[in-house]
Amino acid sequence: MASGYALRHLAHQGNANLQNFQDLTLFALAAKDSNVKFVLITLLPVLSFWGLDAYYLRQERLFRKLYDELRLASREEAKKVEPFTLSTARYVPDVQSWFRTLWSRTVIALHGIVVGAVLLVIVIFYFPR
Repeated sequence: MASGYALRHLAHQGNANLQNFQDLTLFALAAKDSNVKFVLITLLPVLSFWGLDAYYLRQERLFRKLYDELRLASREEAKKVEPFTLSTARYVPDVQSWFRTLWSRTVIALHGIVVGAVLLVIVIFYFPR
């Protein structure tokens, strides 16, 4: 089975970055003789990257709060900050949770469309009327 070999080859490449997972997703959706299992497998990397993007967006917002506090502080206030600390714990209440960030416009616009497309392919090709 040529398509099974190609899927295994794409999945086991040494550098499994986002492009490889996108290639796997596109290949699984385009394979003529694929079954619903291959299409469902494409949801795993899509959902994983959705969660990771939300996590890193939240981290970015936390560090931006830390930076803004130091940037806007007077010299005396800035001297009170412990040098070389990057703890963002004090800003956690000010930033949306990971779950809320998961559903933010920027994250849902990218990953929601991909999940929707995969689910649409499943409905169209594997649940005919």
